[in-house]
Amino acid sequence: MCRSKNVVLHSVSVLAEQASLALSNVAGLALRGTMRIMLYCAADLSGAQYNSKVAFVKHHKDKYEGQFPIWVAMELFTFGMLSYFYNDLKTADKKAFARELGVNYRKLEGWLRCCIDRRNICAHYGRLCHRIFTAAPARLDLAEQDSRRLWGAVFVVRDIYPSSDRWNSEVIPKFEALLDEYKDDIDLRHIAFPEDWKDQLSR
Repeated sequence: MCRSKNVVLHSVSVLAEQASLALSNVAGLALRGTMRIMLYCAADLSGAQYNSKVAFVKHHKDKYEGQFPIWVAMELFTFGMLSYFYNDLKTADKKAFARELGVNYRKLEGWLRCCIDRRNICAHYGRLCHRIFTAAPARLDLAEQDSRRLWGAVFVVRDIYPSSDRWNSEVIPKFEALLDEYKDDIDLRHIAFPEDWKDQLSR
């Protein structure tokens, strides 16, 4: 795999993890409010060989017949499951999540889907450089061609990341170090990053 592909895959994998963390944090806040949903999906959450060995999964299977409260089930959610879970919520609950992030709930639906698409491309060693994605995050203040490249996905993660301080002090410097390390291999134009990308991504 070429160096440019390696660094972009790594960068987006990190950003996908950060987006998942952001949604998980917001989920905790919203669910402690008005939402009290019980998930009865023991087959999905505890049937897998790995999950069945997790102590709290075994506990809920043995003591509660495999019924998982939402705050327990979310420990096992993948990034994709979080997105589908959000999309299946009632509108009022979607708005509760989105308010914690300071975004429109309709935006968040599409943004999560786009982040997952990019993450799945990484998981299958797909190319992110020189790539125009079919799905573009909606309602970004970006040109259409830019929102369909990696720049658009990074913009989304910036907007849903839960801490401005950590975003500026931890995420941006790591991303900057990666781009600097591979500056001879990556042309910023191929991922639609402008020259002042750091200023634009800072919160």
